[in-house]
Amino acid sequence: PEEEHPSPEGDDEPEPPRPSGGKPTLKVVK
Repeated sequence: PEEEHPSPEGDDEPEPPRPSGGKPTLKVVK
């Protein structure tokens, strides 16, 4: 579920939701 750059090969695996604010931030902290 990476809307930033959906890689079909799974380059960046969907990392677990980090406790940043409590919301499942996808690649926002990186």
